Amino acid sequence: MAEVSRATLLGTIATNLPDNTSALISPGDVRGEMVNQADSTIFKTTSKTAPPTANDDEAGTAGNGIFGVGDVWIDETNDIAYMALDITSTAAIWTSFGGGSTVAKVGTAANNQLAVWVTDGEIEGTSELTYTGGKLVVQDAAPIIELDDNDAAADEQRWYTLSDAGTFKIQAINDAGTAGDQFLQLSRTGNQVDGLELTAAGTSRTTISPNDISFGTANSTIGTVGAYDLTFNVNSTPLLKLVNGTKGITMIGQGAAATVMNIGDPAMTSGVAALQVGNGRTGDGNSYMDLVADGATYTDFGLRMIRNAGANGTGQIIHRGTGTLSVITDEAATIDFQTNSISRLTVGPTGTVTMTGDGVTPLLLNIGSSTLTTGAAGVQIGTGRFADGDAYIDLVSDTASYGDYAMRLIRSGGTNATGQLIHRGTGTLSIITDEAASIEFQTNSVTAMTIDASQDIIATGNVVIHTTLIAVAASRALVLTDRSCILEVNTSGGAVDITIPLNATIAFPVGTVINVSLIDITAAATITGVGGVTLNGVVAGSGTMTPAAYAGCTLYKRATDEWVVQGQIGIVA
Repeated sequence: MAEVSRATLLGTIATNLPDNTSALISPGDVRGEMVNQADSTIFKTTSKTAPPTANDDEAGTAGNGIFGVGDVWIDETNDIAYMALDITSTAAIWTSFGGGSTVAKVGTAANNQLAVWVTDGEIEGTSELTYTGGKLVVQDAAPIIELDDNDAAADEQRWYTLSDAGTFKIQAINDAGTAGDQFLQLSRTGNQVDGLELTAAGTSRTTISPNDISFGTANSTIGTVGAYDLTFNVNSTPLLKLVNGTKGITMIGQGAAATVMNIGDPAMTSGVAALQVGNGRTGDGNSYMDLVADGATYTDFGLRMIRNAGANGTGQIIHRGTGTLSVITDEAATIDFQTNSISRLTVGPTGTVTMTGDGVTPLLLNIGSSTLTTGAAGVQIGTGRFADGDAYIDLVSDTASYGDYAMRLIRSGGTNATGQLIHRGTGTLSIITDEAASIEFQTNSVTAMTIDASQDIIATGNVVIHTTLIAVAASRALVLTDRSCILEVNTSGGAVDITIPLNATIAFPVGTVINVSLIDITAAATITGVGGVTLNGVVAGSGTMTPAAYAGCTLYKRATDEWVVQGQIGIVA
């Protein structure tokens, strides 16, 4: 008989077994029995070449017939049989059985153990690999999970994740199974994670711990891959930003709170603390630090310290606005200005300004430059002082003899105090004009005397030259202070002899003039040159003044040890 489906069998029962009216077995009875058999029998579908689908169901949706629970589908091409477990329309469930392999269980598996293939026909559960409650556990002395991206024959895409001696590692391996010496590692203490480390040859290179990031290589980088700013936060507040594009560093202030960059802390001892701008650059360019106080007026800078480009570029401190630029020491410290690493100008803690030379080149204080036109250039000493006091300029040339000053220009304290030009030593004090210029002397802002270019002395106005009167009542030698004076000789106490000393004893300048007046004739008054001094105008170098009241004579020096006497005195030689 031909194989028919369930639907075919049910459709032909009424035809093949018609009803009749005899008392024998009723065809209806036969039909009922056959229907029962059809409903109870497992039907099979053979000669199939593929597995059944979810549409091979009670409605025959896939076009392969109508199926019931328990029906068998024979895939003769792949030698696999399938049984229908659920025939819900478009949601049929089939399960396979039979086939070419028989799988055997090896050992005794426990609950939650995952099974692995021991051979192509045997599986075995292992306590080292379990799954329960959503948790996959791999247990071993050094458990390894290998991930292999095998989309190419030799693509070097194998990875190890392994637990080893209290650490968890992620390590790259090649297709030959050789692991690299660099790996990512998580370390632990008990159930606490200590840090995340990137290692090389077992040595930590970069470590991220709960409160620290440490680098173990010579050159280390924290950065962004794209064109983004890099911001550092403290207490969830941004405080430092590395700005993309401008390559600037921005310290982000918080309202009125101070924004401070500190270089160094209490942990620092004798090490150098430095701020370097431009260090390590490969090209030429300016380096500067800008201070901005009033962002509305000077948005770029109010004070700038700059080193301009070039090996010998200029250095400047630029201050904007009309406020005072001050260089200040709060304690008793000196301010020192140096050139060529040599101290040139110092301002001491008491306000003393000292210029220092190198012992070779002239030490000069220049006031003015090529940019000065009609403006005044001057030195003011004592300007703005609050109280009364001396003001002076000292010139020191021989510190061995005159350590404080050799020449001083001084104005003593007081509204009507004296002013003096004091010269020390026996050297000549000269007032010189190198060109054909006059020297002018004024009193009360009125010219009193002028020495013009032809060396004439011109007295202006009611100028009177007063000669000092020196009283002489006993014999003595001439002294330097007698120059240009009148010696008033009084002989009431006895004869008076005035002697002229050798030049080696007292070096009167050639041209020195001394006047002698006899105001008393009680005894003789004599003028004598000591041995070695020639006194012209008298006999034998000595002469007695004419014994008359107020008789007078004049002495002047004409050579080193040669003098002349003129006037009312003994016989002229």
